[in-house]
Amino acid sequence: MTYNRAMRSIHPSHRLPLFAALALWAFVSGCATEAGLKRLDPALTEVDLRQGKIAVLGVVKFQEPDQVRPPLVAMLEKAFREERRDIPLVPADSVRWKLGEERARRILLDYEYQGTLGARDLREIADSLRGTARFLLLARVEKDRTRNAARGIAGANTGVSGAGYAMGVTGRDARVSVH
Repeated sequence: MTYNRAMRSIHPSHRLPLFAALALWAFVSGCATEAGLKRLDPALTEVDLRQGKIAVLGVVKFQEPDQVRPPLVAMLEKAFREERRDIPLVPADSVRWKLGEERARRILLDYEYQGTLGARDLREIADSLRGTARFLLLARVEKDRTRNAARGIAGANTGVSGAGYAMGVTGRDARVSVH
């Protein structure tokens, strides 16, 4: 399903999770391809999101050091704020402070390796964020592959054969899950 067709088929009040996923995905992938929405809770409304606030827990990339996270989190938060200024966002730094550094690190590591949050993690997050936010935004880069190639470019003189210079071509494929 193409992006435009997918967006037309989703009710406007339910597009927020998709926009967040697409923003992060566009940053990570660096190229335009297709995205899909796997599941949408029809009970979730835009009014609920505005009243409940969304807390950013973080972005993880499988088997990457913690230093990879801050730029990905910053891009996710920036894209979310640009797309939905009307929905309050609790930044990842505030969430990490409320959870505590060690607990936040453990939860993100569990999510990095499992791809899901366990019941214990969800309880801890809910207890820590009670009164701060009702919803949680979390992303996991599951696949990130860079392709590189070099191409020779001939000079303007077509009578002379051979490459005048080389041009590098880079492509990137990524798959990101956003919960």
